[in-house]
Amino acid sequence: MKRPLIIIAHRGEPGRRENTVAGFLAGIRRGAQWIELDVHRTADGTVVVHHDFEIAGRPLTRLTLKQAKELARRTKRIALPTLEEVIEAVPERIGLGVEIKAPGIGRAVLRVLARRRAVERALVSSFHWPTVRALAGLRPRVRTGILTCSRLLDPAGDLRRTRAQALCQEHTLADRRLVRAVHRAGGEIHVW
Repeated sequence: MKRPLIIIAHRGEPGRRENTVAGFLAGIRRGAQWIELDVHRTADGTVVVHHDFEIAGRPLTRLTLKQAKELARRTKRIALPTLEEVIEAVPERIGLGVEIKAPGIGRAVLRVLARRRAVERALVSSFHWPTVRALAGLRPRVRTGILTCSRLLDPAGDLRRTRAQALCQEHTLADRRLVRAVHRAGGEIHVW
């Protein structure tokens, strides 16, 4: 297998707090050219970087930003960052893989990327393919990817139907045949 084209720090550096500014910066110091992060929206509309849908059993969608940050600090001992804080902290040369965890926040994510002038270096993806499809119709235009941990019967057709530019495939199901099919369709493949 050839060397990967880019190295992505998935949620930051291994062994560091996931989805934190410190974790992302550590991954970049170790050679990552991209970072991958997960986003949700708080009750007051702020896009935050966190993997799970809740903190200490409380849904992020029901917490204000202030409450979410305090709860993360108190119970997980992490500084819960906003998407804006992460973009501001990482160098402009670093790509951004933004995974939307819950439907309905695509517009808010795009607003943050546009405000921080980060649309060009982002790939926004989701396991919720209708969210990916909806992003294709929004402005500003952003590159999108469909996430899957299943073997797809028609990867080229799935990219076309969702209007996505990338297939983000779980690594145990990525093989030469899949890579060739995605490339023939004009798409990118991101393996995680």
